[in-house]
Amino acid sequence: MRAQPLLYIKQPQVAVSERERERERERERERERVSHLHWSETLNNHMEIESAKCECCGLREDCTGEYIAGVKADFGGRWLCGLCSEAVREEVAAKKRGDLEGAVRDHMSFCAKFGKKGPAFRVADGMRQMLRRRSSDISAASSAAS
Repeated sequence: MRAQPLLYIKQPQVAVSERERERERERERERERVSHLHWSETLNNHMEIESAKCECCGLREDCTGEYIAGVKADFGGRWLCGLCSEAVREEVAAKKRGDLEGAVRDHMSFCAKFGKKGPAFRVADGMRQMLRRRSSDISAASSAAS
């Protein structure tokens, strides 16, 4: 059986006045504005930011409530920052016993040994120092080139 050819009907060209084009552009801008307002409202409803303090090292992070709830669910109701949560997961994987609660307790005692300036603070401080050195190196190189 032979396939039937598709028939296309060409729409007649209609002259559109400049006024009609402007009205269409205005309608499009209004649709975009309404869409943007709806999107902003949706984001505000779902993306409210909260501050959470790590129960291991004391580092504060700004996260959505949904993310905070997820982390707490993963760690028995405790909020752990990204660095501490990775350390706990590595501890569980290394011991291969699956004792998450024990790994959290071990990591909390490890962080307590460092006092207020725990490992997360030391990492952040190291990054700050590195960026300062890099910034001064760039400044020195640009002033020497002048």
